[in-house]
Formats: sequence, structure tokens, C-alpha cells
Amino acid sequence: MKKIAILSIVMLLLPCFVFATGMPKVKIKSGHIKKMGLKPGIRITSIKFKTNAQGDWTFLYNYTNTGLLTFGPGQLKFKSTQILANGVSVPIHTTILNTTNAPGTKSSAHSFWDRCSAARTLMLEIIYKGRVLDKKIVMIPFLNIKITNLSKFKTQYKTSLKNNTSYTSKVFLRLVSNGSAKGGGSLSSRTTSEKMIIIPANSLKTVTGNIANPNQNSFLELIFKDEKKCSGKGYIILDKKQLTCAGTKTVPKPGNNIPAGIKNTQPKIAFQIVNSSLYNYLGLNRSFSVYFTFSKRVDPSTMKDSAVEFYLRSYEHNRFIDETHLVGKWLVKSGNKNLQWKTNPLASSFRMINVAPKDSYYQIDVSVHNVIKSEDGELLDGDADGKPGGWPYKHRFYIGK
Repeated sequence: MKKIAILSIVMLLLPCFVFATGMPKVKIKSGHIKKMGLKPGIRITSIKFKTNAQGDWTFLYNYTNTGLLTFGPGQLKFKSTQILANGVSVPIHTTILNTTNAPGTKSSAHSFWDRCSAARTLMLEIIYKGRVLDKKIVMIPFLNIKITNLSKFKTQYKTSLKNNTSYTSKVFLRLVSNGSAKGGGSLSSRTTSEKMIIIPANSLKTVTGNIANPNQNSFLELIFKDEKKCSGKGYIILDKKQLTCAGTKTVPKPGNNIPAGIKNTQPKIAFQIVNSSLYNYLGLNRSFSVYFTFSKRVDPSTMKDSAVEFYLRSYEHNRFIDETHLVGKWLVKSGNKNLQWKTNPLASSFRMINVAPKDSYYQIDVSVHNVIKSEDGELLDGDADGKPGGWPYKHRFYIGK
């Protein structure tokens, strides 16, 4: 019985022994690596932005080798691109990794870049042998910098610039004259001075300057310029404020040969805009109409299409997304009190809001310059102080807020 049992065990183990010693060894060729799932892998984990003390922009990025292959020197390329509001892609640069990158390695790098004024997003791609292994797109920080506390004395102005961002910014303050004195004239504008200003992050900076033409209506524009050749006009307006005109008027005093019946009298009703309303046609031809009600009949010869300025901004999750300046025209130029001004269609490149209305909206800022006159020749009282001329009429509308 023992012999039979031993013989049975030997017979059972024999196939295993043959299988273990008789099967040929299999060699895995390098060409089979991809088939076995050992393909190259790398992931961009983060992209952050910084500026230096001169306002130059840098982006920092972190990446991890998530595959099982080691990348040799010169095999990985990092391609960066900034994408503008109109969809145009502007290359930043392409860098090559000249070191070895083993599986599991976590790395970081940084790169200086010339920011375009209209840039909205930054795209970073990691390329291996002509193939994109990973790509990440991030929003570029919005430059929330404003003109505050603007004042003027004779031939000088003084203002404060408030940087509401975490980035030191290099901006330009431009003094622009619209070519007309307070008594009226053309709206043709020209730049009379411009200065570069560096504002540290989250700070307030006081700026003073000279006014070359104190008897003309002027305004300050705070702009950010392209740091290299990009697409479009080469700058964006961050904020804009008008300076009150320095022109003087001779005010008659009682007793200077003025008839007693008209001494110290002023018009009881000034020529003003007493109401304005906005209609949007975003679902049709992507345009807007503003209806103005004036206190007096308007002289149609003074109704310049350029007298109205229309700025549209979009916000998602209460965060700025895009902005544009729309031009338009008066649809009816008859001498009456109720008039309509309509914009040209909105460009297809403008970024519309696409999330819930509760935290997404459009902001529209409308200005009407005081070149418009009543039939009696009285300039528009834009700032409603009871006197002809002065600041332009301004009104802000919201859609979805």
C-alpha cells in the first residue's frame, strides 16, 4: 500500500516538474511595453502666477511622472500659449527638459512671459515625441485696478490708483483731451500725456500730473499695454475718469448794467436726461438699444453717434470674464424728447455667461457726452447740477443681477 501511495504522488508531481523545467523562457521585447500598459505618463498638477517688483509676469508649474518610463534628456517639451479674448492663440515659448525624469518624480519650473493685454487663459502642454501627454488651461488673473480720489487744480491733477490684486502691476496713466472746451465743440480725442506706473500688490498709490490744455475737457485712462506684439489694439482700459473742465466763465454781478428783471436768474428747467432704459436683443442679433428721455427737445444736428459710449462686461460666479466697447448710432434724429440709440451687433468672440443667473450677469455702462444741445442751443447738463455742460451723463445697467 505504501508503494502504491508513493507511486501515485510521483505521478501527480511529474507534470508539474515537466512544466517547470521543460517550458522555454519568454523574453519581453521593448516593443511590447506599450501593449502591456507601460506607456509614458506625466501630469501637470498646478499652474500659478507671480509678478516681480518691476511688474514682470511669471508662471510656475508643477508636474509628476505618473508612468513607468524614464524620460531622457531632451525628450520632454513644455509648450506655453496665451489665448486672447477673441480666440487668437499667441505662443509664449517652448522649453526642453535637459535632465532625466524617472517614474514618480515630482518636479517644478517657472517661466517669464510677456503678457498680452487681451489674454484670458494660459495653456501649458507637455509633449513627448510629437504627442501631447498632458495639457492644462487656467484663467489669467484679472487686473482689478481703479482710479480713485481724482481731483484737479488749475493745470495739475491728483489721483490715487488702487490695486485690488495680489500682483505688482505695470500700468500706464494716459491723459486724453477730447478737443473741446466746456462751451462745446468736436469730440475728436488725442493723448496729451502718458506715464508708466508700477503699483505694488494690494496697495494705493498717489499720482500727480500736468494738464497741457486746462481749458479743454479731459479724462484719465488707466491702461495695461501688451508687453510684446499681440493681436488687436495693443492695450485694454482698466478704468476711466473725466476731469472737470478748467474753463472759466464771466459771471455778471448785480449792478453791471443788467436789467433788474433778469438779475440773478437761472433757467428753471435744465436740459437733462430724465430717464433711460435698456433693451437687449442677445437672442436675436446680439445688440442693445438705449432709450433716452430728455427734458427738452433735442437739436438733431448735435446728435453725434459717437456722443454715446457703451461698455459691456460679463461676470460668472461674480468674477470678471470679458469686456468690450460697442459703437452704435441714433436711429431717429428728429427734434423730440424721446430718442433711441442702438449698438452694432456684439462680436462672436465676446465671452457670454453660461452658468446660473444668480451669480452670473452682464454689466453695461453708458455715457452721453455733453456735445448734445437742445433746440434752444443749451448744452446737455450731464451731471444734473442745473448748469449746462459739466460731466457726461452716466448710467449703469445690469442684466441677470
